Amino acid sequence: EAASVAAMLAGASVAPRAGMAPWPTGLGIHAVVSIAPSDGQYASGVRLDGVDFLTLQGGYDSDARAWSGIRQYARTVVRDDGFKAALWSYRANHGQFNTVWGPSDHGPLGGAQLNLAPLLRPGEQEDVAKTAIGAFLEASLHGREAYRGLFRRPMVGRAWLPEDIVLVRSADADAVPLIDASPDRPAEGLVLEADGFEATTAMHVPLRALQPDQAARAVNARWSADPDGPPAAWAITGIDALVPAPTSTTELRFALADGSAADGSRMGPLDIMIEVDADDGRTVALPLAAFGALPPPLPVQLAKHDLLVATTTIDLRLTSPAERVLQTYAIPLALFEAEDPDFRAADLDGVRLRIERSSAGALWIADVALAP
Repeated sequence: EAASVAAMLAGASVAPRAGMAPWPTGLGIHAVVSIAPSDGQYASGVRLDGVDFLTLQGGYDSDARAWSGIRQYARTVVRDDGFKAALWSYRANHGQFNTVWGPSDHGPLGGAQLNLAPLLRPGEQEDVAKTAIGAFLEASLHGREAYRGLFRRPMVGRAWLPEDIVLVRSADADAVPLIDASPDRPAEGLVLEADGFEATTAMHVPLRALQPDQAARAVNARWSADPDGPPAAWAITGIDALVPAPTSTTELRFALADGSAADGSRMGPLDIMIEVDADDGRTVALPLAAFGALPPPLPVQLAKHDLLVATTTIDLRLTSPAERVLQTYAIPLALFEAEDPDFRAADLDGVRLRIERSSAGALWIADVALAP
């Protein structure tokens, strides 16, 4: 958290408190990396403006028990050609992204109480950090745009990462949002339609501990099982009025998380198709799984046994066994053109998420945009 606080204070003209001298003022900070941070210990609502930002988190972090860094991600505003990114590694913990903090999140005695068996080996977790931080800084400081790809689609860096479920999220300043400030409202001039759902509600995405939510809202779309009925569909149309001439390299972007019950009942990914509509009525569909499977809720057990949660001096309580981690997907329109040569990106009018209802479920939807 101190990395974000320092970046916020660096541009100040005076020290935050009298007597703090010498204090460097008016510094220009370009990029911040925040490793498994807390949030709100210095002040509520630390805001970063015009700064590139990366945060890392492990699913088995028993110190920062919630993904608090995603709150700072939500409050960071990127400008010009800037970007922000987040990476979540399921079997990483708090202390092994570096070689200093140690394998047990609560000191040497903590290991006797913590569930350490699922964790990545120290070198593997360091590889997660080196890969993510290296890619982020190459993109941010050296302008090597291709490295942003690590954060734009699941497992782009598979060859560089250990065997783990790694989810990524990112946003760029040049993206054109297709939804309004409230994610259940389309951008001006567009039309949003939802069919086949029990409810589609804009709400704050919860955290599993500590703070109540991720400081950002998403659509929570829920449906009941109806294997013989039509799929559920969430669609935005009228895009040609907002983005009149998308090209083959224009990317459709969105972030999703499986909102099903975190009880282990869902074992596989949701059956989701991504569809685009042309203004001549043509529709092209591709499976979401072609761009990386969206995992079901991933529960964790931080203590060796549930009884320890109530008896240990370490606070390991979770309000949910699984964190809701939104995964970014960035899909070039060229891939839809390749699927149907008669479809032209310049004719794009609508996009749709189509979900088969073989079983009941829920889906979080956010960050729907087009980007060059």
